[in-house]
Amino acid sequence: MADVELAGCCAAGDAQAIRHVVTANNQRLFRAAWSILRNREEAEDVLQSAYAKALAAMAGFEGRSSLTTWMTRITINEALARKRSQERRRKHLEAEGVPVLETYREQLANCKRKLCRRQRTF
Repeated sequence: MADVELAGCCAAGDAQAIRHVVTANNQRLFRAAWSILRNREEAEDVLQSAYAKALAAMAGFEGRSSLTTWMTRITINEALARKRSQERRRKHLEAEGVPVLETYREQLANCKRKLCRRQRTF
């Protein structure tokens, strides 16, 4: 079956076609995500997100590349977006440093105080 036909079957919700695409591409897509993120859990999350995006867009697959290449590109884009997000978060925390940690500690302490007051009233 040609990739465009296979994509059409997936877009129509054919469970067997979807299973075939996932089985045929799972290892390659996972390796692509892992090579960028170097974290198994993050790579698995990216893979799930990439499958969801690919399946949602399957009807638009035009066959200008192989289905595997198209899905690999989606996976790589998802992994790169996740990595950029992680780096922004890390840089923000590093820039804020202790104040962010102190804010967290204050919030945690306030929650504990409120919890203790509630328990005394029961």
